[in-house]
Amino acid sequence: MAILFSFIALMLYLDLELAFGAFIAGMFIPTFFQHKSQLPGKLESYGFGFVIPIFFVHVGTSFNLAALYVDGLIQTAMLVTALMIGIRLLAAMVFKQVGTLKDSILLGLSHSMPLTLLIAIATLAYHQHSIDKFHYYAFILASLFEVIFVMLAIKVIVHPPNFITKIFREKS
Repeated sequence: MAILFSFIALMLYLDLELAFGAFIAGMFIPTFFQHKSQLPGKLESYGFGFVIPIFFVHVGTSFNLAALYVDGLIQTAMLVTALMIGIRLLAAMVFKQVGTLKDSILLGLSHSMPLTLLIAIATLAYHQHSIDKFHYYAFILASLFEVIFVMLAIKVIVHPPNFITKIFREKS
């Protein structure tokens, strides 16, 4: 904990993003404390159980629902969603030689849910004034759209509803 707070204090002193200090501390701990193999697991449970939910609550409370009425926001979020899913599906086609097309699609879809990463990067970029509020909201919405769409797509591919299986049986 002292290492974490030291890096956070350093980030405050250097006027950098605090999450960057936490990231550096996270890299520092397993590198220099290899004899404490249980430490990363203990910190992981603390992070996922306490810190990360607080971050998402903060992001959720900072999202203004009235922004949904801003011209072009939903379209931009949908475009980002489509591009992120499309790129991952295209990259997953490399594995088609190893498995089936279905497996490759599922692999691409399973890597298309960067909710935590996309929101964290968008938040960092917004607070560093690298993107404006419009694009910040577009990335937040895109991450939500992506998770919803991909989870539904995976569910339909793995366990197709009866009406879809009937359509494919009739065609064959």
